[in-house]
Amino acid sequence: MAHLVKEERKSIAATFNIGVTVAYPDTEKKRPAVILIMGTGKTNRDGNERGFHTDFYKKLSDTFVEQVSV
Repeated sequence: MAHLVKEERKSIAATFNIGVTVAYPDTEKKRPAVILIMGTGKTNRDGNERGFHTDFYKKLSDTFVEQVSV
């Protein structure tokens, strides 16, 4: 069901700029929010780094979105 997940990449400007990805099934109604905060370093926001590609955080996010869509 991951094809039902919509994503928007945003940036929050502050003392330190923060890149965020907002994933949601639709905008028709209010739904609970889950915030995933990962560490810093070479790993990207999907959970991948050079030579290690799992999309762990992306898959985890998609799972949460799919569960609130039920």
